[in-house]
Amino acid sequence: MKPLQVMFIILCLYCGALTLSCEAKPLPNVYSAELIKVIDADTIKVRLLLYPGLHQTVNLRIAGIDTPESRRGVKSGQRIRECEIILGHQASDYARNLLHHAQQLRVKNIDPTLTKYASRINGELWLLDGDSPMSNSMSNSMNNAMNYGAHLIEQGLAVPYTGGARQPWECKTNPATPVQ
Repeated sequence: MKPLQVMFIILCLYCGALTLSCEAKPLPNVYSAELIKVIDADTIKVRLLLYPGLHQTVNLRIAGIDTPESRRGVKSGQRIRECEIILGHQASDYARNLLHHAQQLRVKNIDPTLTKYASRINGELWLLDGDSPMSNSMSNSMNNAMNYGAHLIEQGLAVPYTGGARQPWECKTNPATPVQ
């Protein structure tokens, strides 16, 4: 046999042994994320670690919240008012500052069925402080985490959102009060 053939056979045997020793595991429901860009306070671009060595860049629509729009246009058949756009810029600036200073980001409870959000995936975003232990199970490190969506609601920069037609924002009072 030629040396190249021998090396090929050894490589095939080695790869076969690796395959047998690897146990197939489902993907975790908590993904490590790297912030790429804050698009809006309720939409960010992140690079998810799906599996060791496998990353995917996605636009993440934060589940459970709605924030004021920061761009001109029409939403739910109504023109976005200038006062809402100002509130949207404030919420986006706050989000940018908070997320750029976060030690670690995690995305969980991704729902691929909720893709109506302009090609964005829908999921929760969690911020971990620098003291959170990194363990083999990322869900264990979620104990010291802050839910980003809930935090924006607490800060008055977002309102709870469960789908359906969005309400225009009331700009004269609390920014987190959409018109009913």
